[in-house]
Amino acid sequence: MTKKISLFIFILILWNISAQNQNFYEFRHDYKMGVVDAQGNEVVEPKYDWKLYILNHNSPYFVLMSKAIDPLIVNKKTGKTESIQYITGAYLIDLNKSEYIYIHDEKSGFLMDNKNLEQRIQLPKMYHDVIQEEDYLFGINSNGKADVIAKNNISEILTSVDFASVDAYLDSKLNNIYVVHSAKHTSFFDENFNSLFKTKTRLKDFKKVATFLKTKEIQIKEKTYPIDEATTGPAAEYPHFDIKKTEEQTFLCYISESITSQQNLFTFNPKKFRLGTDRYNNELTFSRNEDNRVFDYISFYIDVKNKQILFPKKYWNSIDLKENSN
Repeated sequence: MTKKISLFIFILILWNISAQNQNFYEFRHDYKMGVVDAQGNEVVEPKYDWKLYILNHNSPYFVLMSKAIDPLIVNKKTGKTESIQYITGAYLIDLNKSEYIYIHDEKSGFLMDNKNLEQRIQLPKMYHDVIQEEDYLFGINSNGKADVIAKNNISEILTSVDFASVDAYLDSKLNNIYVVHSAKHTSFFDENFNSLFKTKTRLKDFKKVATFLKTKEIQIKEKTYPIDEATTGPAAEYPHFDIKKTEEQTFLCYISESITSQQNLFTFNPKKFRLGTDRYNNELTFSRNEDNRVFDYISFYIDVKNKQILFPKKYWNSIDLKENSN
């Protein structure tokens, strides 16, 4: 338990160092996300839909995503931006004890380091997407096939298979059996990806796969997924922001510098928005409920040390935001 606490404190220290070096931030207005500098000046207009959340929290970058335009990589310290044609947003690829995200431009595919987004490993070609299963990567093409690439030899294509999905199961000797499904059939491969069997129809679930392999005298075990132990973070440290309602029925945002010291920063009116506060990350969020779903309409950070509102002034009227003159 002591080791876990020490590790968590170390992670918090790294996070604080990263936050201190940040000069550029994302913000949201009218549902769209853009970028501001450390003075709250707009650098990139709001036109992106969401932030890439699988990115490592210690990464000196953030990535803005959209269904309509290419993803944007932003360096938190320098403000340098890079537009990439495609970034997978749902999962990470484990390779050489590091985590990677699949990206591609118009010609090539890469694995991008989850912390240092400028560190990349080139793949044999561009793929529609890349997924992993145990010791292999599957580069998905647009023709219903996937290239199989061994993790220990990223530069070469091992083989190509008809592809819809893939699973791997341990046999009685603790070797992986790879089960590759296509639209019409199911194929089986050993741990070295040598072909074993192929069915005439697709086996749609684990029970049918296990029953088929039993006829070949192969026993497999169904996968189990461990539940990670959650760690609760500490309360927000000083300084941080707080809000309270005023006599004029607006809200006051102030900086708590200690238990007894505070400085007023700005007032605002949330109007019909639902107000959300994240005092640990120093972020305010204004959301709306539409069709039984909650959508963030406005969000921005507050630099509590420099007492800076990281939200472009031209959008302040949306919530009647007025900076305190004291």
